[in-house]
Amino acid sequence: MASRPAEVRCSFVLAAIGAWTVVVPYLGRAVGLGVNVPARVEFVDHVVPGGLVALAGLYLAGLARRRALAGTGSALLASGVCFLAGVWVLATHVPLVGDAANATQPWGAAIWHSTAALPIVGLSVWCVLRCTAARA
Repeated sequence: MASRPAEVRCSFVLAAIGAWTVVVPYLGRAVGLGVNVPARVEFVDHVVPGGLVALAGLYLAGLARRRALAGTGSALLASGVCFLAGVWVLATHVPLVGDAANATQPWGAAIWHSTAALPIVGLSVWCVLRCTAARA
């Protein structure tokens, strides 16, 4: 099967959002949108899942340049890793949004820290569906 440009673009966007997830807490602190949590929490909530998404997204992009993702087991695994990492980022930021609703954290910081989760989940679901599609 030939490469599909949409799969390449989607994979690169997924990798870029993963990289963005890694820098969000550190850039947020620099622009006044930090949250009062230990550094290890930011590492576990942003750096680990963001790094996984960035690496898996780059792998998917490289693979999609050579052939379609459909029927490729390693692409399905990489897409699944991205999905789980996105769910992790989403789930770990629900309490932050709750804190913002209770006025214990600023809304700007809650939105800043949470923005990457839904795009990662959405794009990774799209990749999973592309990997499980019947070969044409």
